[in-house]
Amino acid sequence: MADTDAVAGRVYVWLGGSLWIGRSSGTTTMHVHHAIQITLVLEGSVQLKTPPDAEWTDYQAAVIPSHLHHTLRSSRAVSALIWVEPESPEGHALLDRFGSDGIQRIPEALY
Repeated sequence: MADTDAVAGRVYVWLGGSLWIGRSSGTTTMHVHHAIQITLVLEGSVQLKTPPDAEWTDYQAAVIPSHLHHTLRSSRAVSALIWVEPESPEGHALLDRFGSDGIQRIPEALY
């Protein structure tokens, strides 16, 4: 993360993915990664946006597909960020459910 005030938490890694839980403040630079990102806000708020001129949008839970440029900002939010390799069985299930066209909001009924 760039331009962040603070990031602190725990990381758990397994074959095909990882889970990052912690509190963060600040704004990331526009970036992209191979893994599918699941963002779950546990406390506070998180906003996401994609280029070129998208506006900031609040999310409590979202799926960011592989290779999608995006940025995230938060103010002392506690979040769980899960990264899943798209080639894994879990990655295939996420693609089947949420597709690969932009940030997808996870319905409240699912979390």
